[in-house]
Amino acid sequence: MSTGTILVVDDEPDIRQIVQEILEDEDYEITTAENAATARTAYNTHRPDLVLLDIWMPDTDGITLLRSGRATTHCRCRW
Repeated sequence: MSTGTILVVDDEPDIRQIVQEILEDEDYEITTAENAATARTAYNTHRPDLVLLDIWMPDTDGITLLRSGRATTHCRCRW
């Protein structure tokens, strides 16, 4: 049984993969996203319990994504 759901957002594939593997070993259900657009879609689709968010991404920085998510999100999750 899953411990919870986590969305991992990072533009570097190796980082996404290693974080995913570590957390899956701890029985978390992991969804990954490589950019802000994919993160928004994944968040709206899966409604994770936690988002691990890269701050420096090429398309939209993590702080901007965090602010936009908090402004539009009305659930127990926080960007």
